[in-house]
Amino acid sequence: MDGIRKIQSNRCVVLTFAAFLFCFLVDARSFAQEEVHRLTRVEWSALRDEVVISYDLEGDASDTYVVSIVLLRESDKVFRFKPILVTGKIGKGKFSGKNNEIYWAFKKDFPLGFEGDDYYFELNVEKPEGFPWLIAAGGAAIAGIAIVLASQPRTPGPPPVFQLPYPPPRP
Repeated sequence: MDGIRKIQSNRCVVLTFAAFLFCFLVDARSFAQEEVHRLTRVEWSALRDEVVISYDLEGDASDTYVVSIVLLRESDKVFRFKPILVTGKIGKGKFSGKNNEIYWAFKKDFPLGFEGDDYYFELNVEKPEGFPWLIAAGGAAIAGIAIVLASQPRTPGPPPVFQLPYPPPRP
């Protein structure tokens, strides 16, 4: 009986440790200091059949960024259009620095043009994350603990007591 309690006690300690380890590894990412990147200037102008969007991006020149744009309208909060035919410093790449330009052939996306003059662009810059090594390591640690727990020999307890039913009464 003491052997069974000892195994159950060890499992409780290991499972508690595993849960603590998992929570620690997941929360460790929130304490990591993120690199700072910032847009300092965003301007746009329409030239004939295309729109040119210029921006400056402060950040490490060796870092990769993901740049995207969305066309919005002040008078219509539901209006949201992601330009399709774009070229220049957009997408994924090393875009830090001054005077970056994006070219949008809006006449091909909207041949009839736009009505009104209350349109503006929202420029989004994100730094893509690499492979989540901390989460992978935490998952591997938990999987290892689960394998150890599953491979521990189990001490059989007393056999279950079965009570057979009485035979039916005879006529």
